[in-house]
Amino acid sequence: MELWFKKLYVTVITYIPLRSLGLCAAIAIALSCFFLLLQKLIKKTAEFSLMRLLSFSCLFAWLFFIFDATVLSRLGTTGIKHGINLQLFTPNPEGIFSTIITAFYNALMFSPIPLLFTFCTKRKSAAYISIPFCLLLAFCVEHLQYTLKVGIFELDDLMYYTLGAVLSALISPLLYKLVYRKKLNQ
Repeated sequence: MELWFKKLYVTVITYIPLRSLGLCAAIAIALSCFFLLLQKLIKKTAEFSLMRLLSFSCLFAWLFFIFDATVLSRLGTTGIKHGINLQLFTPNPEGIFSTIITAFYNALMFSPIPLLFTFCTKRKSAAYISIPFCLLLAFCVEHLQYTLKVGIFELDDLMYYTLGAVLSALISPLLYKLVYRKKLNQ
C-alpha cells in the first residue's frame, strides 16, 4: 500500500506543473472578461452571470494548463524522447501501474472541457459539440510535442484524451441539470 501511494504522489508531483497556476488563473480571468465584454458589445442582450464568468475563466485556465503540462513546461529540457508512436496500448517501461496512471491522467486532462463548455453556453448539447474540439485540441497538443521535439506523438494519448472528453460529455448534461434545477428551486 505504501509503494502504491508513493508512486501516485511522485506521478502527480512530476505530472502537474503547479508553478504556473497563478499566472494561468490571471490570464484566464482576463481573457474571460474580455470575451464576455466583447460578447456583450456584439449582442446587446447577452446575459452576464457569475457562473458564466467562472466557467469561461476555468475553461481558459484549463486550456492553458493543458498546453503548459504537455508542451510549454518541456521547452528547453534536454534528453526528452521525441518521435511518433502509432501503436495502441503501448505499455509504459516503468510497469503496468505507470501505464494505468498515465492513461487515467490523460483521460482526466480533457474531461473538464465538455463540462465547462456546457456551463459557458448554458446549453446541455454543448458538451457533445465540444468533443470534436477536444479531438482537434488533442491533435494539436500531440503535433506540437512532435514538432517542438518535447514529446512523442502517441495515438494512445489521442485516444485517452478523447475518451475523457466523451465520458465527460455524457455526464455534463446531468450535472448541468442538477446545478440549474437547484438554482431554480432556491
